[in-house]
Amino acid sequence: MNTTDLRDLLNDRSAGPEDTEQSTRLAGIRSKVAARRRRISAALAGVVIAGLGAGYLVLRPHGTEALPPAVPTYGPKVVDGFRNYVDGMRIVATTKGLFPERSVSITFTPSSSKVWYSTRCSAMVDHGIFVDGKPAASGGSCHPDIEKSGALHIARPGQPITVTLTVTDGIPHPGAPHRPLVLVPDEGEFWLAIREQTPLSEYPVSPRPAKLAPLRVEDVTSCGVKVRSVPGKHNAPQQVALTVPERTATTGAILGVTQTPGHLRIMVGDQEISQLSSYSYATGSKYPESGLSEAFPWMKARIAAGTAVTVRIVPSEMTGEWAVGLNC
Repeated sequence: MNTTDLRDLLNDRSAGPEDTEQSTRLAGIRSKVAARRRRISAALAGVVIAGLGAGYLVLRPHGTEALPPAVPTYGPKVVDGFRNYVDGMRIVATTKGLFPERSVSITFTPSSSKVWYSTRCSAMVDHGIFVDGKPAASGGSCHPDIEKSGALHIARPGQPITVTLTVTDGIPHPGAPHRPLVLVPDEGEFWLAIREQTPLSEYPVSPRPAKLAPLRVEDVTSCGVKVRSVPGKHNAPQQVALTVPERTATTGAILGVTQTPGHLRIMVGDQEISQLSSYSYATGSKYPESGLSEAFPWMKARIAAGTAVTVRIVPSEMTGEWAVGLNC
């Protein structure tokens, strides 16, 4: 046997069963390494996906989901001793005078025709209200504990006006001989506040009751003309023909009753002769401060007695029944 034969013999022996076993071991090792790599890759992919999801949650723009409705914010309940919200009105300005001064004024621009004044004095003196220097209301006595209020006729909303409160010596009246003479004192204070009609969305209306009270139609039964809402269509306009009555103490007024808050515009052609407004779930009232009455609408609208007109009633924001009485 030569050297070449010996090398071939050794090679043949080394390539026997031991080589097959080694290959098997290497294949198993490779399989385990591949499986481990797959697990690591899956874990890394999960981390990446989770990170992307977290990033989506953080970076997702707001507003893609329904948000709860915003809770409206209102002003304070009392402003300088006056109730801020009264019968659909809200205070827009106040001022104070110090005795022995006799007057104070507020200049502002009304945004609507619904404007009220309120007064309060530390002594029971007489007082009057003037708009741009012209008498607007005879206030009577100004009280220390009672807020006196009244409506102002605003002919041109959007134009600046000056409202003046003037105090005078309180004098006895024929109907009240027991009332003593009250002079304007040297010390003390007197207040003037201005209120304007407020949109329903900005007014603190009480929650809607589970069941609405029946409509008080009897409040308008004495009126010459009566108009009611369409059942189930509370904001549907209605119209009626009538003749403008003579101005008297008992005829010509407009009264309204409602189940819910809302507005009723009283129109003749394109002219609004009145707007009745309710800011509560009470069913209305005949008192002027309720906002549901107008004493002499035809006179204010300059429509002569005896004129035949078609009156349209245009409701808005109503969610219940309503009724209007004309020529009351």
